[in-house]
Amino acid sequence: SVLWNVECYDNASNSAFGTNNKTVIVDYVVWGMDLVLPVNGSNHMAPSVDINFTFLVTDNYPTDVVTCNLSINDVVNTSGITANVGSNTSQTITFTQSGMYNWSITCLNEDEDELNISKTRWFNITIIGPDCGPLDYEGAKYTLTMDVSSSSTCFDILANDITLNCDGHSITGTQNGYGINVSGKTGFVLDDCTIINFTRAVNIINTNYSSFNELNITDNNGDYAGIYSYQSNYNNITNSQFTYNNASDNAGIFLETSSQTRVINTTYLFNNVTKSGQIVASGIVGLHDQSNLNYFENIIAESNIVNQTNTEVGMNSIGGGGICGINLNSNSNIINSSSFIGNIVYSGYTIIGGGIIGLYSSSNNLLNSINISDSKVINDEITGSIYGGAIIGDYQSSYNNYQNIRIWNTQVDLSYAYGGNMFGEYLSTNNTLVSLTIFNTSSDLIAIYGGVGL
Repeated sequence: SVLWNVECYDNASNSAFGTNNKTVIVDYVVWGMDLVLPVNGSNHMAPSVDINFTFLVTDNYPTDVVTCNLSINDVVNTSGITANVGSNTSQTITFTQSGMYNWSITCLNEDEDELNISKTRWFNITIIGPDCGPLDYEGAKYTLTMDVSSSSTCFDILANDITLNCDGHSITGTQNGYGINVSGKTGFVLDDCTIINFTRAVNIINTNYSSFNELNITDNNGDYAGIYSYQSNYNNITNSQFTYNNASDNAGIFLETSSQTRVINTTYLFNNVTKSGQIVASGIVGLHDQSNLNYFENIIAESNIVNQTNTEVGMNSIGGGGICGINLNSNSNIINSSSFIGNIVYSGYTIIGGGIIGLYSSSNNLLNSINISDSKVINDEITGSIYGGAIIGDYQSSYNNYQNIRIWNTQVDLSYAYGGNMFGEYLSTNNTLVSLTIFNTSSDLIAIYGGVGL
C-alpha cells in the first residue's frame, strides 16, 4: 500500500498538506475460487447421493461479495449463488444416476467487473439398489448389491425413466404380490434379475417405451405368473427365460391390448398351467384382444404342460393355442424362427384354434420358420374336439401367412377335428401356406369334418 497526500503553495510561498493522508493499495493477487468438496476423484455410493458442493472465493478484500454459478458436466446446474469472499459457500444437489461427473464454479465480481472460472474437478457416483420398496426418483439408475426379498410387491416403479439393474441378484417373494409393478410410466429399464415366488413376476400396465432384459423368471405361482402386459406399447422383452412357473392362465408372457412389443430370444421350460375354466389365447405365450404389430423371434418352448380340466359340454376349453396363441382381433403380428419341443396340452372339451399354436379371430399374422416336435395334444373325453388344427391351426381368421412350418414326432388324441389333423383351418378364409413338412406323427382322431387341413 502507498500513503499519499497533496501539498499546495500560494503566490506568497505559503504551503499546506491535506488534512488526512490517503492510502492507495495496489492488489497484485488475482481473486479466485478454491473447490473444497467433493474431493477430486472421490467415490460416492448409496441408493441416492446428496453431494455438498463447497467452494471458497479468495481475495485480499474479504468484504467483496460475488455471484456464482455451479456447473455439472459442463452445464450450469444452479445459478445466482451469492458467495462472501473468505467464507465457504455450499450448494447441495441430489444424484440418482450412476456415472462420472465433473464440476466447476464461475463467479462474477461486480465491483471489479471481472469474471473468473475455477478449475474442473471430478467425482464418481454409484447408485446401489435399495431394499424392496417404491422407486420414485425420475431418471434414477439403481443397481442391486445383494439379493432382496419381500412378503408383498417388491418394487413399485413410481417415476419415469428409472433403471433397475439387479446385477444378477434375486428378488424373492412369498407367493404374494408382484416382483416388479410398473403402471403408467415410460422409459423403465429392468435388467439382469432373477424373480422368484411371486403371484406375478412382472406386472406392466399402461407403460410404454420400456425394456426388460436378461430376466430369469422362475417358480412363480399365480394367474399370470410370468410377465403380464396390459395396454402397454413399444416395449422390448429380450434374452429372458421362464422356468418352473405355475399358473391358472399363463405362465410365460401374456400381452393383452398391447402393441408393438418386441420379444426376442425367450425360453420357456417346465412351466405348468392348470385351469378348470377357459384358457384364453395361450398358456405360455399369448396375444389377446387387439394386441397388434408385435414381433416375436426365437421362442424356445420346451417341456411345458397346459392342462384345461373342464369337460363341460359347450365350454371352449382353450381359445387360441395351448402353448402359443393369437386371439381376438390381434392382427399383424409376427412369430419368427421359433421351436416348440416336447410340450403337452390336455383339453377338457374344445380347442378353438390350434393345440400347440393357434389363431382365433385374428388376421394378417405371419408365422415363419416354426418347428413343432415331440409334442402331444390330448383329450380323453369322447366329445372332445378341435376347431382348426390339432397341432397348429386357426379358426375364423383370415389373411394369415404360414411359411416353413415343420411338424414331426407329434401325437394327437382327440375325438373330432373340424379343420385338420396336424395343420388345419376352420371357418377361415384367404390364408396362405408356403412349405409345410409333416412326418412321423400319430393320431387317434375319430373323425375330421370340413375345413381345410392335413
